[in-house]
Order: sequence, then C-alpha cells, then structure tokens
Amino acid sequence: MSPILFGVVFGSIMLFLIVDILTKKAPIPVTVSVAKAGKVTDPCSITESLKYGVPQFINVDGKRIDVSKYVVFYVHGESMGKYKIHDKQMAFVEPLASTFEISGHPVLVLRIINPNDAGYKLRKFVCLIDSIENTNWEDVYEKNKDRISIPQNDFIAQCVKKASKDKDCLTGKVILSETYDVTAKKDCYSLHALSTAFGTVEYVV
Repeated sequence: MSPILFGVVFGSIMLFLIVDILTKKAPIPVTVSVAKAGKVTDPCSITESLKYGVPQFINVDGKRIDVSKYVVFYVHGESMGKYKIHDKQMAFVEPLASTFEISGHPVLVLRIINPNDAGYKLRKFVCLIDSIENTNWEDVYEKNKDRISIPQNDFIAQCVKKASKDKDCLTGKVILSETYDVTAKKDCYSLHALSTAFGTVEYVV
C-alpha cells in the first residue's frame, strides 16, 4: 500500500471513530425513589440519583425484557435478600390497579405512613386479611404456616402487638407481610393497610 493510500485509509478510520464518539449519547442521570428493605427507622435518602440512568431492556434468564413500563426504585437494605433483592439494586415495579388485587406471593412496595425520609418499603406478601377485628391469629397461622418461618406463639405475639399499636391505621382489608430483621437475624411479620400497597416487584438488577 502506498504512503498516500495508507494515509487516506488511516485518516478515514480516525474520522469515523471521532464522529462515532461525538454522536454517541452520554447516559442521562435519573433520580428515583428509595424503597427501604429493612426497618423504617433506619435512616436513608428519600431519592437516589442513578448516574448511568435506567435501562430500557434487561436480560433475564437469557431473555431480553422491556422494562420501560415499570416504576424504578432504588433498594436500601438487605431484608429481602432471601428473595434475591439486595442493597443498591434497581427494582422494577408494576403499580397495582385501583382494585389492589394481589396474585401469588410477590414482594410488595408499600407506602410508609408519616415517613422520616424515604416514603416506601419492601415487604414479602404472605396473605390478605379481611379485617383485624376479632381475627383468630391461630387460624391465620394454620392457613399460612407454609409461608411463616417462626413458631406459632411468636407469630401471634407479633401480630397482636402490631394490630394493637396501629389499629387506627389498619381499617378494612389488611396485608400480612414478612421481612427479615438483619440485626436480630430472624423473620418478622407485620400488618399494613391494603391502601398502602403501591405495586409488585417484577425484576431487579
């Protein structure tokens, strides 16, 4: 190859690379809400800025999934670790319809009542209770014991305490949920008004 031809080819390649670099769009940072995977009293930020933005597609078990329709939350904490949801991950959430119908036993994003910082939390859905008034907690335990990991007496004590403490907020249908206490190293169960349910976690990356 002659020096002149080499210079032309080399110059063309360099020009192509420069144009390619200049025309590529830089990632656009995105600010998303934080969802606590842990105690609601644990301090954290209300929002998180994702430097590299939010992907439109993710790969799940070899499949390319369009996640543009989901609401993205930034996970704070490790209480959902056994469900493969970890600190600093992005959770892609399907908002619930106004009927609040929950199928299966998903991890839920729930709104925190009177939050100190972040306004959302993650909890594993166990079951729905029609009303906490005159609820027989032994029956609730028996019907859901395959999804409850602690002894019956401990479970009942937790539910009774929660129902008494938050009875003014727990009107109508109530969600029974599970979370892992990282400090105590045990599963804990709690109650939430159905109206606080925001959506179900579909994917995490």
